[in-house]
Amino acid sequence: MAAQILDYAAAARKKGGAGYLDAMQVLEHGVSFVKNSGPSAANALCKIQFAIADFHADQGKVSDATEVLHGVSSNESAGLEVRVSALEALVGLYLQIHEDELASAQLQTISELATPESDIGPRSQALAGLVKLSGGQFDAAAASCFEAFPPDTKQGAAILSRAEVAHVRGDDKEAKNFYESAAALAKNETDKSKGATMTSTEVHSAALAGLGQLSADLGCFDEAEKFLTEGLQVAESISGETHARVGLVLSCMADLYSRRAKAENSGFMIAEGLYRRSLNLLKAPPLEKEAKDKLQYLDAIAITRARYADILSSVEQRASEAERLKSWATAAWRNQRSLSDVLKAAARDNGSKLHSVIDVRLGRVF
Repeated sequence: MAAQILDYAAAARKKGGAGYLDAMQVLEHGVSFVKNSGPSAANALCKIQFAIADFHADQGKVSDATEVLHGVSSNESAGLEVRVSALEALVGLYLQIHEDELASAQLQTISELATPESDIGPRSQALAGLVKLSGGQFDAAAASCFEAFPPDTKQGAAILSRAEVAHVRGDDKEAKNFYESAAALAKNETDKSKGATMTSTEVHSAALAGLGQLSADLGCFDEAEKFLTEGLQVAESISGETHARVGLVLSCMADLYSRRAKAENSGFMIAEGLYRRSLNLLKAPPLEKEAKDKLQYLDAIAITRARYADILSSVEQRASEAERLKSWATAAWRNQRSLSDVLKAAARDNGSKLHSVIDVRLGRVF
């Protein structure tokens, strides 16, 4: 019964839009049915609740998603792996809305649940690396992801964390190897006991997008386009072509075409179209409105507007539009790194040892 419900929900989620309401009703009925089966069905119940959390997160209802996941994490009848997976998903959602302290609190709970024979401790260290990366603690992030982590792990999400830390630190070869490994593992993973930002498809899309951004950093534009196109296809397969996660990948593609235009001294028409489409899907607030601190994908919206402003600033007739975009992005920026530093990081000859990457699961810029 639970498997059929999950298959139906996954199919409805791919369609997006109108299918959500029907799917949520089916999932809620599934919760009621499985609850009546008693404690032995706890894991099946939690898998349905993971799907409900995914639907809430898809619709920008992060508080509803976190409420469901907290219920899963505190269900003592569920298996340890299921409860930890809920906590890992919570870390991702809290990072998504810049609640880094709450993300850290979930990591503490994960550490308390870890057992010596499991890989839970090392997995929490990899996630801790992301939290530290968000806080600008680059050396501490590297220590979490590399020093306390077994080299033979088969956890795609954990390896993705290592890839992003290596990418930001400029360790290009390591970053590429980790991205490729994370993408391969996530592509073949079938475990449905994960939710929100930690599902295998989310990790797969993010790893491919990371590869694309790394290739663009290195000036390998054809390779970057290939990886980002693959990442876009995976993102679209999760919940349709109009979801915000698609906008995140399009932001990366817009940056690629912007860099290519500069390198080839050609026009920015394709890049501008992608920037505009990305901002539309991300539901960027009007320029007249201030950004809310807990706005979902705030980092990505700000960097997208700043990069869009950069290409418009080269056109004299659009200088005022560029200035408005840049001013909004600067005011909205909540990242520990300065916006100017992140924008400069794209140029490998800028003297900075640090680079940047958009995590398309989280909408955070590292």
